[in-house]
Amino acid sequence: MKIFNNFHLPSFLFFFLVGGFTVLPQKGYESGYIISKNNDTIYGRIKDRKTNTFNSTLYEKIRFKRQNKRRTKKFNADMIKGYAVGDRKYISFNMESESSFFNVIYWVGENPKNRSFLRIIYDGYLSYYYQEYIDEDNNSIEFVDYFKKQNQKELVRVTQGIFGLKRKKLIKFFSDCPDLQLKLRNKEFKKPFQVIEYYNQWISANPKNEALLNS
Repeated sequence: MKIFNNFHLPSFLFFFLVGGFTVLPQKGYESGYIISKNNDTIYGRIKDRKTNTFNSTLYEKIRFKRQNKRRTKKFNADMIKGYAVGDRKYISFNMESESSFFNVIYWVGENPKNRSFLRIIYDGYLSYYYQEYIDEDNNSIEFVDYFKKQNQKELVRVTQGIFGLKRKKLIKFFSDCPDLQLKLRNKEFKKPFQVIEYYNQWISANPKNEALLNS
């Protein structure tokens, strides 16, 4: 903090602004933790985005301040396994894709350059993730959503904006669960969490299903 030569602060105020700096709120930072590559959970304060009216940003490298420390460190998705900030949790993912005849396939790959943070919406036999991005038209944070089965590399797009569930994709993705396929064809399910609840209960109800998923 720069203090001008001809300007003197009362001693109690000087201590509050300088000596007590670490207890002051830090703009944009929230309580959270990072998970290191060694699976250590390190608590502190995190800032992963800047949101304002005209220029919102999602940081490729999150800002992290360890508890009781002033120094800021930056971590990208190749440096840590994940993090949590406020009520949001993220996992480091190496997601790759390939398109052919208007069909895009997504999977967990090996190229570290493709790693990014996906927001964990639900974690289970069938997990649900958001890939967040900035919509440049209205400067808002939007997302593309994906399902992924436990121990499987493939991911599938879940919804398509106002059109709702991507039924054809999901019917193919859930070839292991004919009852769910039928419900999707008959449009009994309209929301992602209806699919998540049904599939995870189906897996849990039959040990053979779980064995197949883990094979």
